[in-house]
Amino acid sequence: MKKLFVTVLVGLSALTVARGDAIVIKGSDTLGAKLVPQLAEQFKAQYPGTTFDIAAEGSATGFAALIDKTAAIGMASRPAKPEEIANGKAKGVDLKETIVAYDGIAVIVNTASSIKGLTKKQVEQIFTGEITDWSAVGGSGGKISVYTRNTSSGTYAEFKELAMKKRDYAPDSQFWQKVILTLGPPSSIPMASPPEW
Repeated sequence: MKKLFVTVLVGLSALTVARGDAIVIKGSDTLGAKLVPQLAEQFKAQYPGTTFDIAAEGSATGFAALIDKTAAIGMASRPAKPEEIANGKAKGVDLKETIVAYDGIAVIVNTASSIKGLTKKQVEQIFTGEITDWSAVGGSGGKISVYTRNTSSGTYAEFKELAMKKRDYAPDSQFWQKVILTLGPPSSIPMASPPEW
């Protein structure tokens, strides 16, 4: 399991988040799709008048927003990269990471496929483009369609490290939307993490 992080800017006073201002939270779509909005609703119930502006556009955008001081809280499904930490320090921003949850990443094969399982090596070969036909992994044959998260997603980066030995994704891999999980063709093989499951 990979760790999900919410990265909090140390010294919120620098953003002058005063009562009545919206608390801006940017970053991970894994966190920002459901968990953080639910937490925000609970917070607002306890502190009426509080408002939130939540933008779930990928972990990289969370770090960038913290460094540029356009968000009070950054959401990330990966640790900060050394260059992000250095960029923050250069702009007087100290990033503090707090783990709020653990995430899982799944490789999904359509139920209509005859494939019942894949080895880690096969997953690496499929997502890097070495294997492009289901017959190479025991299937009935046909082109494999690889779907990934957007490049600013922490899940995209973590999957690349954990499952692909930091190799590049297949050149013909496609970004996917949640609908792929229920309507994707039998040839599709998306990767997903909650809440996309």
